Amino acid sequence: ICKRAGQTFVQAKKDLLSYLGHFRKVIKGQAAQPIPFQLLPQWQVDLMPSDHATPATISGGMCYPTYTATSEFVNATHILITISPIGQPSSILCSEQLLFIAGGVRFHFEFFNAGASTKTLLMDVSDVMSDSAANWFLQRHGVRSYIIATDGILSTIGSLIDTVTMLSGFATVSPPASVLDANLNFINNYIQGGGNIPRMGPLSVPRPANNSVMANFSDSNIQSGDLLMLLRRDGIDPMIGWGEGSLAGHSAIAIRTGEGVDNLQVCESTTQDGYWPDNGIQCHDWLKWVQLCEEAGQNVVLVPLSKGTRGVFNTSKALQFFAENKGLDYGYSSFLFGWLDTETQNFPCTPGSNYTTCLMAEFAEQIAITLDSLFGSDHINFFRQSLAHRTGKWTTDPETTPTVLESLQFAQLALNQTFGDLIQVIEQDSWKYQTTRDQGTEIVIGKSMVCCVFVCNMWKAGGIFDSLGSEFTCAEQTLWDIYSMKIYDEDRMNDNRPQICKETDPTNPLCQLMGDITMHLVPDVNTRPLYPNMGERCAALPPQYIRPY
Repeated sequence: ICKRAGQTFVQAKKDLLSYLGHFRKVIKGQAAQPIPFQLLPQWQVDLMPSDHATPATISGGMCYPTYTATSEFVNATHILITISPIGQPSSILCSEQLLFIAGGVRFHFEFFNAGASTKTLLMDVSDVMSDSAANWFLQRHGVRSYIIATDGILSTIGSLIDTVTMLSGFATVSPPASVLDANLNFINNYIQGGGNIPRMGPLSVPRPANNSVMANFSDSNIQSGDLLMLLRRDGIDPMIGWGEGSLAGHSAIAIRTGEGVDNLQVCESTTQDGYWPDNGIQCHDWLKWVQLCEEAGQNVVLVPLSKGTRGVFNTSKALQFFAENKGLDYGYSSFLFGWLDTETQNFPCTPGSNYTTCLMAEFAEQIAITLDSLFGSDHINFFRQSLAHRTGKWTTDPETTPTVLESLQFAQLALNQTFGDLIQVIEQDSWKYQTTRDQGTEIVIGKSMVCCVFVCNMWKAGGIFDSLGSEFTCAEQTLWDIYSMKIYDEDRMNDNRPQICKETDPTNPLCQLMGDITMHLVPDVNTRPLYPNMGERCAALPPQYIRPY
């Protein structure tokens, strides 16, 4: 007994010192390995309320190996859930959280630590029962159970701190050093595989040259239709790159109407925020755009079109497309659906779990339901209109467009389709959305285009994809898709770059025009010949992000 007690004390001391050591580093912003997004809930089982339910098993925790759980209606509006930890806790300091969701709208968190015993909780589902779609979801899925597995409460706090720190640069003009460092760590470890995955190298590192290239770079090196890929260390851009497997978070297109800098502009679909003055689809003169990017701390890489591609690109037709869509708001309504091509093979995973802890389709469905309840009929709702299009129930009136739960119900009962089926439906270039124009001053029906979809549509309007006819959909193209297309000029890369680019970034095959970290788009840039239905069925899981074409 004394020996076991001694061993327990020694282990507890080691655990405590480990947790406190990590916590101290996190507080000081010195964590050796960042752990943002560690708190991804992992779906376990749907607990169907029943008087005689067989206990379901919840597993995968880091404190207890398993739990058993049951649910039953105790009256017309309340469900009783009983949860029991099974086995011995991994340490006397361990803790983890279980999440239970009824009808997609009623949440309950339950914390378990060492020494926990059977717990019961009573969920009031009266609001679920009064909503026909939520009630249907409850009858179909019961009470959905998730586990949030961490190394303990300090690890949970550490992950929250890392996540908030990384994302806090989005609304600021000049993110502090702690935010920039957190984002670089995230890029290195979550997107580039910590240097252990050769496909995604070389690792991004601080770039002392920063914006000095622009002082000696001639705008004559930029032609109409050329692609500009951007990355800002603000949390949002790296998070987008993590989902897609790309070292970029934004894109823009250069448009030239004549010789000289006065005839060069940059067009894009973007958002107004702490570092950018305008919202929606817009163009800026080249020098003004460069100034805005420098002030925002953007990293910018030029990806030049090949001579053949540039030869078929009709700038006038592209500008006509721009004029028709100028001022339309950023493509919130279709933001996720060019990226989601498969039921489960596009969701990001965390490296700390050896890429086994991933965003799961069940929780993605829950995110859709929750965001829908928050944003309602507002056009910035990521899911409502997109899912309505996929069920054929979209309308021009936001008040009659079905909610996410109503779309899920209709899809299941009328179309025999699940959420996983719906997200695989191809986003169509012809689809219109309820949106706004001119900084939100006018409500209109128009296209919903995120940055890369807008660039692709400018190319499409200019004739680059004419050889594919109707078998090419810009709405399905991601940032990775557009820079990996084999439409760029190898004769303007590597040793054929302008001298200032070669001197400043000798290992980069492209010209990095500005930025405080190195930005390589290898090995995928300019590698995929165009083909019919390109980018519509692409799985891509970290850390390799290899797409079966």
